[in-house]
Amino acid sequence: MKVHDVGYNFKKNAESFSSDELFDLDKMTKEIIKNNNDPKIYENYILGYISPSSGIREQFDVLRFSDNCITNIELKSSIPKEGKAGIERQLKRHKLYLSVLQNVNISVCCFVASTNEFFGLDSSEDLIDITISEFIEIVTQTNTGNHGIRDIDLSSMIVSPYTLPEKFKNHQYFLTDEQYNIRNKILAPSKDRILLKGGNGTGKTLVLFDIAKKYINQQKKVLFNLWWPNVDR
Repeated sequence: MKVHDVGYNFKKNAESFSSDELFDLDKMTKEIIKNNNDPKIYENYILGYISPSSGIREQFDVLRFSDNCITNIELKSSIPKEGKAGIERQLKRHKLYLSVLQNVNISVCCFVASTNEFFGLDSSEDLIDITISEFIEIVTQTNTGNHGIRDIDLSSMIVSPYTLPEKFKNHQYFLTDEQYNIRNKILAPSKDRILLKGGNGTGKTLVLFDIAKKYINQQKKVLFNLWWPNVDR
């Protein structure tokens, strides 16, 4: 297998392809071996790819490129705490992000090692269970062609409520996992005050506006108090 070294970090002090994911990958491979003996299906995978673009740092556990197709496989040791909804959200986000590589057929799926389950998205982008045969059919779409790494520049996916209000209004964006977790902590606070800190372009405003939209949909009132220091008034 081909490993993309930017996302492969043995120190585990950052989001990366971990030893647990290697175990999950091994288990998934054994499931494939039981049902397919074509040697081409085991070649030219990229592990732990991280987008090089600034602003959005997204990891793709397993990628496989061909001339006109991309397959993305996400690995889970077990169903996440937020349930299958978390898997669906990640697969939808990755399909959107991979669409920056235009004119390619994109397939996204997930393998859960503890239950040997495979998941994918249907034509309406709803999460569905898929069989091992359906999973193998997806993967074989990238058996041939150019398997070289392509840069996935996600800078065009950065949506600001200020500069792209229509995209924000129509919810044509996804929060990263970090932003989503922060949003959930703010929505279920354990303290009266919360400080959200981050550099320029990290999505602080997007998170706050997303929270405000959620509160408004719940018929709650939201007040934004904006302050810029060292600005003449």
